[in-house]
Amino acid sequence: NIYKLKEILSGHSKIVRTQYEKEMMLYSKNMKYEEALVIRRHIDALDALKKRNYDPSVYLDGDQRIEDIYRLELDSVVKLLRFLGIHIFALHRIECIDVSNTLGTNATGALTVSIDGHARCDEYRKFRIRSKQTPDDFRMVSEVMKRRLAHPEWPYPDLFVIDGGKGQIQAALLARDEYNLTIPVLGLAKRFETILYYNKETKSFQSASLPPNSPSLHLLQRIRDEAHRFSKSYHTLLRSKNMTG
Repeated sequence: NIYKLKEILSGHSKIVRTQYEKEMMLYSKNMKYEEALVIRRHIDALDALKKRNYDPSVYLDGDQRIEDIYRLELDSVVKLLRFLGIHIFALHRIECIDVSNTLGTNATGALTVSIDGHARCDEYRKFRIRSKQTPDDFRMVSEVMKRRLAHPEWPYPDLFVIDGGKGQIQAALLARDEYNLTIPVLGLAKRFETILYYNKETKSFQSASLPPNSPSLHLLQRIRDEAHRFSKSYHTLLRSKNMTG
């Protein structure tokens, strides 16, 4: 346990999680389900620790201090984008897409908007998925992106964030390309909180694993988590209506 704690504090939580997963699988294989459950709880606790982020308004009084932190976060994301080869000089509007479904049923999509680091709830949009009612997150992300881009009266963002990994990013990019747009698209996968970007020049994915205290990670997590919450709440509403109806 001391060794694992040292690894986590040194920024090697991925290694610890992998070790936990191997232990859990071994216990399950040997039908030691109680021991496997204990390890599962360790994994959940580690994931919760990694995902924990902050909202400056919770901790600080004074609008200017909050604005300074938001600006720090946005500048940090700009530096991250440049590191990934995305030539951008300032971030004003960021939009995030997430989808929710239960085995494909009652599928929903959500679009959340952040302007200068602040959530703009009045500009959020929710979508009831039309294309498919079977599990296919890639097609659902594609549908939400197309339906969002079909509204040029909504200001285009400087950056799209997708809640998901490589498949979701590729689906979003294909949909974006149909509109001849070049808005950057980042993915933030929940499992390891890894930031993913597809480089069209090299035709390969680039990834960035940021430390838990990274300002850019805080901002992207907050935006991603808000999109997940909004999508999930709409999905839960549809499920409850169908169950009672």
